[in-house]
Amino acid sequence: MSRAEWIFLAHYCRSRAKRFPRILDAEPQRVLRVLEALRTVRALRTDRGTGLDRYYLSNLGVPDAAAFNERQFDPEFVPQVVTSLIRELRESSDAKKPAFAGRSLYVALAR
Repeated sequence: MSRAEWIFLAHYCRSRAKRFPRILDAEPQRVLRVLEALRTVRALRTDRGTGLDRYYLSNLGVPDAAAFNERQFDPEFVPQVVTSLIRELRESSDAKKPAFAGRSLYVALAR
């Protein structure tokens, strides 16, 4: 796909999640797909996308202190968090659904 097509797709995902937040509660498979796409896009980045990790984590409901300190950052933390969220959503219908995951996917695709 062209860059413009990726940006369009990202915008669509973000706007659907923003306009229809109850869809996320009714259909957790949609959240799973967004999280899987985010994990995949971030892994494909040559710089591993680490410059945006704070943004991704904030949209996934993870506080900065869990992953960052003044000297060190674990670049595998975001993929681990996303994988954990995916696993929780698959195992339990009551699992927390990150309502702003679409925002992270948008940024990952558009940048």
